[in-house]
Amino acid sequence: MEVALALGTFILAIALILLAAEFFTNAVEWVGALFGWSRGVVGSLVAAVGTAMPETMIPLVAIFFYGGTTGIEVGIGAILGAPFMLATIALFLVGLVAMVLRKSWRARLYVNRRIFLRDLSFFLAIFSLLLIPMLFQQSYIAGYEKYLALLLLAIYIIYVFFTVRGGEGGVLEPEKGLYLQRRRARPTLWAVLLQLSLALSLMALGANLFVGTIESIASMLGWPALIVSFILAPLATELPEKVNSLLWVSKGEDTLALGNITGAMVFQSTCIPAIALLAGVWSLNEMAIFAASLTLLSTALIMALFLLNRQVLQAPILLIGGIVYLIFASWVLVLAL
Repeated sequence: MEVALALGTFILAIALILLAAEFFTNAVEWVGALFGWSRGVVGSLVAAVGTAMPETMIPLVAIFFYGGTTGIEVGIGAILGAPFMLATIALFLVGLVAMVLRKSWRARLYVNRRIFLRDLSFFLAIFSLLLIPMLFQQSYIAGYEKYLALLLLAIYIIYVFFTVRGGEGGVLEPEKGLYLQRRRARPTLWAVLLQLSLALSLMALGANLFVGTIESIASMLGWPALIVSFILAPLATELPEKVNSLLWVSKGEDTLALGNITGAMVFQSTCIPAIALLAGVWSLNEMAIFAASLTLLSTALIMALFLLNRQVLQAPILLIGGIVYLIFASWVLVLAL
């Protein structure tokens, strides 16, 4: 009975989160359209931040509302798990789908090189900044957490500036009308903002349910909450990014597909860790450091192969992410046994 209840709550929480993400993404896309933002901005900023909202809400709820050791573990696991899943599974799926749809194992993705390199470069620099001090000693950042948090936020502002200034790709019009004004060709700004607010409220409710379920599942399995949240939270909440990116690949919008993923990686490695640092809960154990190191490894290998291939992004390059994820999955299996 306890297992069935936990499973039902888990499914309900995921359903609420994904429904909220759909409403949020739809509204954010219309914000971009109403203000005439470019494809680069829509992909790396608007869609990326929009679809990153579910995994953003989970660590915030876990850290500030649940608290305690388990709440912090769930929060840190969700923070680190989101970019890990994007840098491995999400990029792997984009490469695999491109190979299948274009019927070639050497299928090429026609991505904007500047956007792709900019996003990966920012992510590698930021994630290294978060991880490297932990590889040596936790005390290296003790007392400097607030300064590191402010630095991360400043870096994201710089990233936004370069992305907006770039203006690559032309203006993108959403394929769907705003859900609150389906009969209007172009919705009003107030309706867009109202839909954003409703989506965020629904997302907070789903995140609250999710965190409680993670605690129950971790207890039943006898696993650390960090591992459970690291695997389950990102797999579920990264669905909007994965689905959006795969749909864009099928339409030949490769820049949007990759920008949606890499832009989310930058957002999730700056703004969310900054909040954890300001809350004084940024503490990584060996388990978290290993997983975060694999995130850096996957990203660095993909970027290096892209550069070595004369900045031509062929689908097999992205399959590296799947290999790195298998390393992590094998490690978790050994740990569980």
